[in-house]
Amino acid sequence: MKHIFSIFLKILIGLLLLLVIGAGLLFAWGAYRISQHSRQPLERWYSGVGSAQKRPIILVHGLNRSARMWAVADDGHGNGIPETISMVDFLKSRGFPNIYLNTFADTRNASLVENARVLKTWIDMTKKRFHAGKVDIISHSMGALVARAYIQEMDLKDESRASSLSYEDDVANLVMIAAPHLGSPLADSIPSFMGWYAQRTLSEGGGPDLRRLNSLPVSCGVNFHSIIVSASPRKRRRWSPWWLLRSLFSLKAPIDGDGTVSLKSQDLEEAASFTKCKLRRHFRHSVNVRRGIRHRDAPHSPAVQREIFEILLADGAGSRSHR
Repeated sequence: MKHIFSIFLKILIGLLLLLVIGAGLLFAWGAYRISQHSRQPLERWYSGVGSAQKRPIILVHGLNRSARMWAVADDGHGNGIPETISMVDFLKSRGFPNIYLNTFADTRNASLVENARVLKTWIDMTKKRFHAGKVDIISHSMGALVARAYIQEMDLKDESRASSLSYEDDVANLVMIAAPHLGSPLADSIPSFMGWYAQRTLSEGGGPDLRRLNSLPVSCGVNFHSIIVSASPRKRRRWSPWWLLRSLFSLKAPIDGDGTVSLKSQDLEEAASFTKCKLRRHFRHSVNVRRGIRHRDAPHSPAVQREIFEILLADGAGSRSHR
């Protein structure tokens, strides 16, 4: 009997070791795959004559992505998304051809204030190139927090005081697609031993830096547009290690929103106060995207793109799209 128990115990220990090794390999592979999103850096200028465009547009990407996400309508791995076009192609086709996009060197470990300083250089270059006093910013996910860090003069870096930014009143409209103003429960799924600044900052409810950003006064000279995305659950087409990893993470996914950021977290007014602004400066735009569009794909959604077109066309004043 003892011999049988000993064999059983060895088999059990062996299976547990295989499980641990398998889980480690899966997470390592997932981290590598995620890292490839930001290993496709891109900087590009677009220019032309657009009768509808009043200011140049800067496109700001989010966590683990690059500016390529604005120029190519795919999932970041070369897999096209049916019936979609890139944000750049959409804007150019609608009469907004003057666009600048660039890639942050790091979105996982660079702080909001550090990337906000980078964004400021992009704004300065764009104003100079197009002889403009202000720009419009279209941002996705964490990119919106970076833009807010510049506009709201962020002064904290990983819980330590940093020299504050100086906002120069050069942003007219900030469009924020599926931005995690209150963090995301999926950030809590990332192992803390990885030490990512983004994981600490985007934890559900917001880490110290995000809470500090939300406590800072907003600029009453900017029109803030929250694009609040609701997505249908995606049907699994085929098994893959990536699907398995996503399924494990999705156990903590919000039950509403786009599967990564909840509806509440996407609404800036749930995180920041606009009571000191005499004029209305925050506008909610609720968008339902079709099945198959996830958080990372939201900028390619035709519904999201149409809403952005209405925002730019209205130029922040009295549009039917301002809800």
